[in-house]
Amino acid sequence: MLLGRAYLYALATHGKQGVANLLNLIEKEMKVAMTLTGAKSIREISRDSLVQNAEALQTFDALKQE
Repeated sequence: MLLGRAYLYALATHGKQGVANLLNLIEKEMKVAMTLTGAKSIREISRDSLVQNAEALQTFDALKQE
């Protein structure tokens, strides 16, 4: 989920409280995303629930073929 950098920034700028705020924000965002996709638990989240950027995937595929 690429949360390592956000965690480090929160820790560096606001210490323990910054990390707590970040975790609360992530929890709220996950709840919204789960509600919008109809998932009642994390186990119900599947790849089909994810929106993928088609252009980014095409670029990645092109790089793999080089």
